[in-house]
Amino acid sequence: MPGLNLPHVFSVDEILDGAELPGKRGLIIDATGHWEAAGTAEFLADHGHTVEMITARPIPGFGIEAINREFFLQRAKEKRIRLTPFLEARSIDELGVSVVDVLTGAERRIESIDYVVPVYPRRSRGDLYFNLVDAIGDRTDVAIRRIGDAAAPRLIESAILQGHEVGAQI
Repeated sequence: MPGLNLPHVFSVDEILDGAELPGKRGLIIDATGHWEAAGTAEFLADHGHTVEMITARPIPGFGIEAINREFFLQRAKEKRIRLTPFLEARSIDELGVSVVDVLTGAERRIESIDYVVPVYPRRSRGDLYFNLVDAIGDRTDVAIRRIGDAAAPRLIESAILQGHEVGAQI
């Protein structure tokens, strides 16, 4: 998406690591439906920010287990997090975000925001695995397995399960 490299666009990792934000008005683009977007919205709201979370799906946090999603939606209401379904972000620029209503096709802009947090599926980190393979070289006394995000991007639950399964085999 155009604009992801702008200085007022922050990753979830940067937000949770304490990035210095240019203001208190944030827009979260939720393209995964999991806790990364929902938890970041709550984190920011808990720190005095005005937050809007948009998603192209019918329900923000669509991938969160149903009962936990209900709890999140209740907390979002209490924290005044604005949840806007059916909006797909098209581009980010210095003044805001261009969006389209996925039901009607109507285009509009979201402005009066200080920063944007796009939450898209993560990329695989296969380079970690391949760097380790190169470092080990021809050694036969070391066995390595490619799991978690080194194999493919996945939710933390899946990575933990894979780690547990491999650990149980040792």
